Amino acid sequence: MWDVQIYNRSRNIAYRNIKYATTYYDAGNNTIHQGSGTLPGEVQPGEYRTIAGVNDGLYPLNTARFAIELTGADGYTP
Repeated sequence: MWDVQIYNRSRNIAYRNIKYATTYYDAGNNTIHQGSGTLPGEVQPGEYRTIAGVNDGLYPLNTARFAIELTGADGYTP
């Protein structure tokens, strides 16, 4: 499970359908698993939001390091 913190620095644009990608690495820094999904909800202009309990599924037992990144979203004017 991931807890993801997002800060929307825009003063005019809100975001929804926020896409993410995860990468899991072994001790040799080799990619051993990748996942992706969409975060629930929206982030309004100027909002700081924590999205708790994002379930990316089970990761391999030999995971030594992992990363998550935001890959896209739909912007709109609220």
